[in-house]
Amino acid sequence: MGDSGPERPDLHLEPMSELLIHRGPDDAGTFISDRCGFAHRRLSILDRTSAGQQPMSSGPITLVTNGEIYNFRELAKSHGLNAELTSRTDTEVLLHLIEKQGSQKTLSKIDGMYAWAAWDAAQETLHLARDPFGIKPLFVLKHDGLLWFASEIKPLLLVPGFEARPSLEALHHYLSFDYIPGALTAFEGIEEVRPGSWWQINSRTGHINRGQHHRTDWTPDHTITKQDAIEHSRTLLEKAVERQLVADVDVGVMLSGGMDSSTIAAITKQVRSNADFHTFSIGFDDPSFDESEHAKIMADHLGTHHHHVSVKAEDIAALLPKYLGSVQEPYADGSAMPTALLAKAANEHVTVLLSGEGGDEMFTGYDTHAAWVARGLYRRVPKWIRQHLVRPVVQHLPVSHNKLSFDFKAKRFTHGAEFSAAHSHYAWREVLNENQKKSILAFNSTELNFASSHALFCDAWDNCTSDSELHAMLHTDRSFHLPDDLMVKNDRMTMAHSIE
Repeated sequence: MGDSGPERPDLHLEPMSELLIHRGPDDAGTFISDRCGFAHRRLSILDRTSAGQQPMSSGPITLVTNGEIYNFRELAKSHGLNAELTSRTDTEVLLHLIEKQGSQKTLSKIDGMYAWAAWDAAQETLHLARDPFGIKPLFVLKHDGLLWFASEIKPLLLVPGFEARPSLEALHHYLSFDYIPGALTAFEGIEEVRPGSWWQINSRTGHINRGQHHRTDWTPDHTITKQDAIEHSRTLLEKAVERQLVADVDVGVMLSGGMDSSTIAAITKQVRSNADFHTFSIGFDDPSFDESEHAKIMADHLGTHHHHVSVKAEDIAALLPKYLGSVQEPYADGSAMPTALLAKAANEHVTVLLSGEGGDEMFTGYDTHAAWVARGLYRRVPKWIRQHLVRPVVQHLPVSHNKLSFDFKAKRFTHGAEFSAAHSHYAWREVLNENQKKSILAFNSTELNFASSHALFCDAWDNCTSDSELHAMLHTDRSFHLPDDLMVKNDRMTMAHSIE
């Protein structure tokens, strides 16, 4: 978007769009004006007719969006839009809301997973927005007087004149997290719009305003009883599943057999009033990793059409280059490729999959949350006993290669528990520490003058609106681990097989 240079930018939209065909194999469309151009690939979920084609325009507003607005029917009714609609899509409702009340007010009302761009021809302004939890991706590149954006990094590498260079800062943090955190990407100059954020770009001046449209209020409400919390949480979860089952295609459930996905599957049956839907689980040869038997028990109990996907080590080795290409950045979540194999199998039966991802960030399900509780007790032990008796014994525990073995957790816990609460939470997740990173990165030391990776966790911790350490821990997880690891895995690996 911006002034046309010697080479027309719109000529590059089609080849860029082709690189995203896996995200939208059902339809394609473009929009070109003198100051803005859009290319869109459509995966048809609602109203699979041509009425839902994007880009979609009304008045001065032209819109492209990825994802789904779950409360679009309620919004259409409450804002008197039904008479104006020519399709049954959430995109058209979103378009009219932006046209009538602007992007800021619209963002405060919509509930969904989305990344969207709206061009306001009257104001010659582009509006970008991303959903609160970063479920759908959005990348931006500013180069040679133009601003480019895309749902993945790969199309941006085709921007004329842009020379891709690795981001050393991103690599620095990746080695500590196994994923690239925050707005950083693997490439200098390419930035990721953060979850719950908006951008407004004036195409005449090039000025960019940025802000947040969502921020969790962690202030505790002490009037709520435990029973109130249980009942309200269940109601919210049931409504969330019900909204996400609205589709004109088949919807399935990723079923691991754990609490999160089992609950989603059970509520899906409850909402549908039947078990006539598909569930999918992954199995491994290593018993410490394999949970497929739990998934089968749950599927048999519910009566779903269950599919078991067996994953072997040789499968991972063979597919590693392909699926790292789908992520398009350094990424080391071990469950990514099994998720992709599940999505590949699911593609034969469904177009949408529900996932229990995010449950741990909502309901404190990680071992690090339990470690925080244990830390409070452990630090009552005198420091000299911890450091001179407990830690030496723990460090000599025999090594096990089972998933999250006792020796691994004990060594990780006793090391991390000595820091502040914020730093402890980071240390329990850390892959390589600062000294280890410097020892393996063959760069001049001045090139690696970046903040310690634990500072990212500490900053997020301090930005939490609550004084509760537990709230700060959950806020930190939602700031980094959820959008930058789990949502990357879920989005890239499923969309690689055209699964929403």
